[in-house]
Amino acid sequence: MAASESGIGLPEANFLALVLESLLYGSFCVLFVAAIWAIFTKRQVVNYKLFSTLMTMWVLSTVHLILDVIRAKSAFVDARQLPDGTPGSLVYYLDLSNPLQAAKTAIYVTLTLVGDGFMIYRCYVVWGRWYMGLVPAMMLCGTGLSGYGATYEFSKAAPGAQVFLPDIVPWVTSFIALTFSTNVICTALIVTRIISVQRAIAGLSKVHLSRVNVSLKAIIIVTESAALYSASVLSLLISYTLGSNGQYTVLDLTSPLIGIVFTLIILRVTLVSESEQIYSSIQKSTRPSNSRVPMAGTGSEHYGLQPRTTAVSVNVSQFTERDSLDNKMASNNMV
Repeated sequence: MAASESGIGLPEANFLALVLESLLYGSFCVLFVAAIWAIFTKRQVVNYKLFSTLMTMWVLSTVHLILDVIRAKSAFVDARQLPDGTPGSLVYYLDLSNPLQAAKTAIYVTLTLVGDGFMIYRCYVVWGRWYMGLVPAMMLCGTGLSGYGATYEFSKAAPGAQVFLPDIVPWVTSFIALTFSTNVICTALIVTRIISVQRAIAGLSKVHLSRVNVSLKAIIIVTESAALYSASVLSLLISYTLGSNGQYTVLDLTSPLIGIVFTLIILRVTLVSESEQIYSSIQKSTRPSNSRVPMAGTGSEHYGLQPRTTAVSVNVSQFTERDSLDNKMASNNMV
């Protein structure tokens, strides 16, 4: 088969996948603890949507790794070599109908749906219009259908079959293509919304550098996180299309990577929030002690804004940038 001629063997690919998945899972656990700490200590109101999503991702990634460890033990320790010299690990990993294989695939599909679903929710929060998330939501349904469809096809496969069978290929390729497209579309919509609102704010004030910097940081956080996940999914799609056993390695390391991307967003948004609060406190400390509000012509050299314009621009900017990332209320960020 093409898969067996693609360089790396099937047992080697699964062993490498287990090693890389374990390393990334360890990184995910560290970031997971840090994100939990940030959610409960760095915010005035605990965002339980973030917390529940993060917990779900961690539980699914943990179960996925446990299943991979059990499968590796069965393949490399328990499986016996065939009389013709075929390694027992190869025979084990060629059995797609193994219940552990089906369970592992179903967990990965569920983990992908959780990550994509929260991305769609963030897109809806940013735009504030339900129809902006309609197309991504339909794609999410297609992702789930194709992913669980592939799981069902695995359970029907005959012993010795590989994931490149004609009955399986359409399900797998559809699943990968849909999750990749959903991620790209939602990211593009979020970035577009941030840019459009920032331009509207710039129209109210010519000097608004601190808010522009926050918007740029928000865009960088969203695009970098999306690029990391998109690169892994694209690698999975390419390796699977080429019939390479390397797709097993990419598939397993993507499981903890989904959680890593999510926790990085939480932690980086927290850092941006803290840096902005420090900047705001520094600005407040430079105000004259006998002046509550900078009057036009007095203190304007520090801010470059009229008092009324300042209040409007700050509220609009904070609402968009915060809600686009972690749904934090604008009222908690008013200067």
